[in-house]
Amino acid sequence: MDEKAIEFIAKKVAGASGDARKFLEVLSRSISSAIEDMSEATLNALHDKPVIKVPHLMKASNASTIKYKELVESSPAHEKHILCICIHLSRTIGSRPLTLAKLLWICQQVGDVLELTSVSELKSILERLLDAGLLKWSLRDDKIRFHAQLEDVESTVDEVLLNQNFYRSTLDALETLNVAQWAE
Repeated sequence: MDEKAIEFIAKKVAGASGDARKFLEVLSRSISSAIEDMSEATLNALHDKPVIKVPHLMKASNASTIKYKELVESSPAHEKHILCICIHLSRTIGSRPLTLAKLLWICQQVGDVLELTSVSELKSILERLLDAGLLKWSLRDDKIRFHAQLEDVESTVDEVLLNQNFYRSTLDALETLNVAQWAE
């Protein structure tokens, strides 16, 4: 189970009720949810990374325990920045592929405080956003495809981030770059 997911649930339950039984109940339901989503091969394989992540906890939890708004607000600034960029790209280019190198270049062009230096660093951030359930994407041959994003996440990004000048100026910069032309 992902450590961040456990920590997140622990904080939410502690803030809501402090009842350890509720914490264990959410963990148990998330395990059941993950098992339902996994293929037989995945269930029987050995894993070196966590297979139970925030989305499983969200599925297992009710709305009062976990909210996308809290996830977005508690994310580091650089993850919020990339989330904002990727949500915009998802809306702009849909599922057309974009190389990670081009995505990195786009992030570097519009990110005044974002000092991404490598594709692997960008990929790591994208994986954290995927694991948290904030961004849906897939990767094949070093090309990323954004999938339909959850409406709750998109509206949260609009509500939480786009009301801040920094993120609004990021979108303005994306518009001037005409990023849709780089999708394949």
